[in-house]
Amino acid sequence: MSASCTFAATAAAHSHRIVTPIRLPHALALLTCGALWTSCASTPPAPAPLPPLIIAHRGASADAPENTLAAYSLAIEHGAKMAECDVYLSRDGVPVLIHDRELERTTSGTGEVGQFTVAELKMLDAGSWKDPSFADERIPTLVEFLRLLKGQMRPVIEIKGQDEGMAEAVVAAMREADMPPEDVMIFSFHHAIVAEIVELEPLLPAAWLLDGPAEDDAARRAVLRKALSARVTVIGTSEKDFDPQLLRLAHECGLSIFVWTVDDPKRMNELRSEGVDALITNRPALALSVMGDATAR
Repeated sequence: MSASCTFAATAAAHSHRIVTPIRLPHALALLTCGALWTSCASTPPAPAPLPPLIIAHRGASADAPENTLAAYSLAIEHGAKMAECDVYLSRDGVPVLIHDRELERTTSGTGEVGQFTVAELKMLDAGSWKDPSFADERIPTLVEFLRLLKGQMRPVIEIKGQDEGMAEAVVAAMREADMPPEDVMIFSFHHAIVAEIVELEPLLPAAWLLDGPAEDDAARRAVLRKALSARVTVIGTSEKDFDPQLLRLAHECGLSIFVWTVDDPKRMNELRSEGVDALITNRPALALSVMGDATAR
């Protein structure tokens, strides 16, 4: 089958913005990107960068308990168009929304998520840690999350664990929720999981998340080659590790750069000026206000 790489005829125009990836033969994508690295002088002057997409991090998690339906409902109310969740598998193989492998920080349970069935996880209080008014919140399944967001926000699924069968379970949940793969995004730090899930569902845009900075140009190019080998459309980086040079090279290669977690208005504007493609934030209402109406695309 064809490998995928989004490719911009000119990076300056930012035509690589992620909606559905354009699919080119993988060898052609690598060859073209390599050519861009050696011919930057011929790139036309860049117009003003587009406002970044705003992604609600674990929902509107500054105001509601993260990874709960309450947090995503609030993000919808705030006008966010995309929302990220974190997924582990229950003992019986059901993808559920929780950030930590351990239950203690955000639920009334103890132990690891994978030690319990989904029915047992549903008995836990997943909201009181944030505020007593959220005591009725439960750990959602991925299917529940997708059904809530369908037609209202684009789901972004971060695969946290590397449990056997994770990729298949996530794809099955999307199908159960009748969610077209091109309307979803996948995030993961785990390169192998990203490659596996895109192999299973070729229309699924995916992001490989970096766990540290690239130290020099050789390292940046190695990152991009590895990203292309997993057929991703996006590279994710933390706010503290944001690298303008990696952004430039990624755009030349038709890849987008998403930055997490950005809650400070000044930093939001700085990153917008740099030309980042998306900001992942706990405060989507604030970010939308800072970015203005141009973000509502």
